[in-house]
Amino acid sequence: MSDPHVPGGQRLQKVMAHAGVGSRRVCEDLIARGRVTVDGQVVTSLGTRIDPATAVLHVDGTRVQLDASKVTLALYKPPGVVSTMVDERGRPALAQYVADRPERLFHIGRLDRDTEGVILLSNDGELAHRLTHPSYEVPKTYVARVEGTVTRGLGRVLKRGVTLHDGPVAVDGFVLREAAQRNSIVEITLHSGRNRIVRRIMEEVGHPVMELVRTKFGTVEAGRLKPAIIPATPEAEAGELLEPGGQFNMPVGKRDFNINMKNKLCQFIEALKSNDIVFTASDFRKYKNHSFSSNDFVYIDPPYLLSTASYNENGGWSEDDEIDLLNFLTDLDNKNIRFALSNVLVHKGKTNYLLKEWAKQYKIHYLNHNYNNSNYQSTASKQSTIEVLITNY
Repeated sequence: MSDPHVPGGQRLQKVMAHAGVGSRRVCEDLIARGRVTVDGQVVTSLGTRIDPATAVLHVDGTRVQLDASKVTLALYKPPGVVSTMVDERGRPALAQYVADRPERLFHIGRLDRDTEGVILLSNDGELAHRLTHPSYEVPKTYVARVEGTVTRGLGRVLKRGVTLHDGPVAVDGFVLREAAQRNSIVEITLHSGRNRIVRRIMEEVGHPVMELVRTKFGTVEAGRLKPAIIPATPEAEAGELLEPGGQFNMPVGKRDFNINMKNKLCQFIEALKSNDIVFTASDFRKYKNHSFSSNDFVYIDPPYLLSTASYNENGGWSEDDEIDLLNFLTDLDNKNIRFALSNVLVHKGKTNYLLKEWAKQYKIHYLNHNYNNSNYQSTASKQSTIEVLITNY
């Protein structure tokens, strides 16, 4: 087997980063871990150079497209835009966002007019087929605000499947993010691409969708994507968050959201943008094989094994889940990835001995009742509930 190294070629990590695999640092980590092959050979040397015009590159068994003529773009589609390149009725369509592109692009899959979120535009027919054909079971994740109070047991129902007029369908994942008296927020992952499938599923179980966002298509997450025609100034973004009856709650506690708090929020948004910070939130199990870099930080706020709430009732969080999570954090520590875990050691006379023993190898910060301050390595024996923040740094 010939050496994939090509003197005078381009560095492998640079080619991978240019192809959209990740940042150069992430690509270097993938190479060092032996997850990259060039022309069928595993490459672990960061000094390897290749010819992008002839090399066949795979990451974790998936081929990386190096043909510069093949273009795939991720767009955050706003509500009110139809999923066609050009609409015969003159409604806002997708072509307006890529009017400056020379390629002839088409949309991969579609979102209904009222749904917002990730949609892909491409000129790669093979990729489009792989992403949309049912046999490949590419997952899509949605966050929905639905009518009524959703119970955690609904997840088990949807995973078993419901029957619609065009046949049965089951979800691959379900997370109850928030349950209130009038409406709830749920996260649903499924690979079905049938028309308005999330809306029809939730209507079938008595919780019609009020708002719907696709947050992930395959491995592509919404992240920092923005609707292309909206200039996202800090004031505009803060205003959208503050809009009465808007999409998100502002957890400001008992304090009014005054102008000073608004200004701080705007400054915070600007700081995130200027430092290229991206937030993602999901079940920790989805990140077991994720390639974290040394600059990543993982914060975990799981259901507490000792306490009861809507998110862990009826066995929603078990000792097995707790063990899986602690093993996940141990693995992060072994990889020198910083983490912080919120949890309770004691609640109503019960002690989480599993957590207590595991935490001995890390730093335990004890928090008082009202969160006004934290006292590193102090005791809280007088409290009926001992809340802690556990860190590996």
